[in-house]
Amino acid sequence: MQFACKYSLVTNSLGYCGKENAFLHFQDFLQNPSQEKIQKIKTLLDSFFGLRAYLDLIARANNKNTFDFQVLEAYWLGNKLLENVSHGEIKQTILSLQKFGLPEKIAVQKADSLPFGTVPHHSLHVLHVNFVTRKLKPVVKNLSECIVSWAEIRGIEKKSCRLKVKAPELKILNGDFVLQEKNKLLENQFSLLPANGDFVSVHWNNAIEIIEKKQLQNLKKATMKNIELINMKK
Repeated sequence: MQFACKYSLVTNSLGYCGKENAFLHFQDFLQNPSQEKIQKIKTLLDSFFGLRAYLDLIARANNKNTFDFQVLEAYWLGNKLLENVSHGEIKQTILSLQKFGLPEKIAVQKADSLPFGTVPHHSLHVLHVNFVTRKLKPVVKNLSECIVSWAEIRGIEKKSCRLKVKAPELKILNGDFVLQEKNKLLENQFSLLPANGDFVSVHWNNAIEIIEKKQLQNLKKATMKNIELINMKK
């Protein structure tokens, strides 16, 4: 459950997703995890309506529990579980987001225009559906911040402990989504201690965790697949 808390903490602290101040419980759980707190964490994660809809989708297609680690990893980073979810099931999940505030007209349009072959990874929701919340406009800057990406460590700032990285940034070029690498600084609220050359996952300019080679490959694969297919559909 630590994994689930880390990826949802930042957006909740910004006021975009989930029950107000859920991030405080996530922080507490990350600092002092215990079996007794897990049910509370699951209940709070249920208030992240879009997240829960996709987790349920992936879990059903793979006969797993909603909060199984592989299910969570599939949505945030990507893994083989994504391959077992059908196009029709993803469309139905997009339509179901009407229950949580996505206007009917938009839900129907997004479901009908869903590119065939895309996978229910976080990048699909961000780049195709955009946002359920009305607090965020679907401009490229917000899409770039929201999409979970990767970053290569180039150093650590001594005073702030922020991470110096080389990381992709989402841009629109000739009407298509593209990723362009740039040097940047990441917030390091989880106090990661990566070595130069390590890779971390990134969400809203925060380093979330140090990721392994296979996780990096999966994240790139799912993200680039969705970007390419969404671009083709335009």
